[in-house]
Amino acid sequence: MSTDASTDDSDGRPPGRSFRPDLDDYEAARGYLGSRGYRIGDFLQACLTWLRADPDGALSMLAPHWPTPRPRGWQAHRDHRRDQPGDPSGSAPAETQNARL
Repeated sequence: MSTDASTDDSDGRPPGRSFRPDLDDYEAARGYLGSRGYRIGDFLQACLTWLRADPDGALSMLAPHWPTPRPRGWQAHRDHRRDQPGDPSGSAPAETQNARL
């Protein structure tokens, strides 16, 4: 087993990355880039290269377009945890909170 976290153990290539962009944003980007002869994967690679070369400049240019934070974790799992008595988040439904009193 490889100890290098930057490669996939199965074939030596870097592991795939995934994200879930807004569908409208993704389709618009694909159209804009495709009409100019570019692909989304290459665009993302260029952004990563730009960030590495000029982090302050890249981040300042992207700041107005930065996405709002999304909840982490699997939605159903978060909902299930929230409904459990003793939930430390304090976001359990009122009837569950009252039952603890």
